Amino acid sequence: MHLNFHFLTFLCPRLSDVLLGYSVTACFSQNKDELIIALEKQDECRFIRAHLLAPQVFYSFPERFQRAKRNSIDLFPELIGQKIKSVQVLNFERAFFIHFFSGDQLLFKLHGNRSNILFYQKGETTPLYVFRNELKEDKTLDWTALEKSFDLSKNLFLELEGNASQFLPTLGKVPRNG
Repeated sequence: MHLNFHFLTFLCPRLSDVLLGYSVTACFSQNKDELIIALEKQDECRFIRAHLLAPQVFYSFPERFQRAKRNSIDLFPELIGQKIKSVQVLNFERAFFIHFFSGDQLLFKLHGNRSNILFYQKGETTPLYVFRNELKEDKTLDWTALEKSFDLSKNLFLELEGNASQFLPTLGKVPRNG
């Protein structure tokens, strides 16, 4: 459910409100499938924790996180000092962006076992960095190709005889079982 476009449409506006103005102070990994981003705003700290090892793909936003003294590597150096402008879901996609005031973007692609985090510099459509390097196709992923648009007209719905999974495939398994 938390990897679904419809869930992200509720999560992202709330994250945008909460994270506005926070600056990235660290970006690191303590294991190969987890990325941690430390954020600060005045005296407040927050973290973004993305665990991308399938089948347990999840993300969370804890207020505390203890970085290990060993087996920790800094990543995405261009993120350090960046200030968050907004968080936005991609249209009809299992992905969202963190937009920075600099124009750079951090994409959270939540595609199950193909989940990844990609860093795009201002104006670029292919990433400078990808977190999970083993996903070779992500190294050239044009984020603009991810967004989708669907005809959600009443006429198409009637034409499809009310078949919800054909009308709006992003709804997931429940409509297909109905």
